[in-house]
Amino acid sequence: MKAALLNNNRLGKNAGNRPGLPGGVALELFTRPNENNRGMSRTGRVKPVITSIIGAALVFISLAVVYRYGLEQPAPKPDTTNLGFEQTGGSSPNSWIYPVPFRDQQLGFLGLNSEFGGYHLAVDFNCRPGEPVRALAGGKVLVSRTDLSGYGGLNKPGGAVLILHRTSEGGWFKALYGHLDQIRVEAGDLVAPGQVLGAINQVSHLHFGIHPGESLSAYPCLGYTRSRENPRGWVDPVEFLGSHSPEAQ
Repeated sequence: MKAALLNNNRLGKNAGNRPGLPGGVALELFTRPNENNRGMSRTGRVKPVITSIIGAALVFISLAVVYRYGLEQPAPKPDTTNLGFEQTGGSSPNSWIYPVPFRDQQLGFLGLNSEFGGYHLAVDFNCRPGEPVRALAGGKVLVSRTDLSGYGGLNKPGGAVLILHRTSEGGWFKALYGHLDQIRVEAGDLVAPGQVLGAINQVSHLHFGIHPGESLSAYPCLGYTRSRENPRGWVDPVEFLGSHSPEAQ
C-alpha cells in the first residue's frame, strides 16, 4: 500500500506542470499515446484517399463506357410527320431520292431565324455530322463551293452544292444542298440519282432549298430573305417535291 502511494506521489510530481488533471492521467495523455489509437489514426487518414481514388476510377470508367457505346447507338427512327409524304425505302412516292434520312425539321420554309436576322428560304433537316448527302435526282452541278458565309455556322464559311434538276413535266428547277463538307462534285459535273455529293458538316443539319427555273440568280445559294413576303423565287421544298416527279432517267 505504501509502495502504491509512493508511486502515485511520484506521478503527481512529474505531472505538476499540467494542472487540472490527476497526475497519472496527465502523464498518460501527454507522454504515452496509445499505440492502437495511433495506428487507427493513420488508417483513418489512408481510407479517404483510397475511397477518392476508387470513386474517380469509377467515374472515369462510366464516362468511357458512355463515350464508347453511346456514339454507336442506332440512329433514331426517321420522323416523317412533317414532310407531307412518307419515306419508303429511301425514296418518296414520287420517286425522288431523299438527300438524307429524314428525321425532323429543325427550321421550316420561311421560318424566322433571329440569329441570322431573316426568313429561311429552305428547310433544315437534322442530321449527324459526316452523314452522306445524295442527289435527289439526276442533274447537272451548277455551283460547288466551300467558302460560302454562314454555311459553316454563323459568319463561318462552309460548303454548298447547287444542282439543276428536271421534273417529269419538263420543268427545270435548282436544288440547293447546304452545310456540306468533303464535297465530291464540281461545277459542270453530271450526277446520277442518289449520287453522294458530300457529307454534313459540324452544323448538323442539311439546308435544302428549291428554286424553280433554269437560270442562275445573282445569289444562287441565298439562304435567307429580309422580307417574308419576298422569298426571291424560292419555294417550299416539301410542297414542290410532293406535287412533282423527277424526269425519267
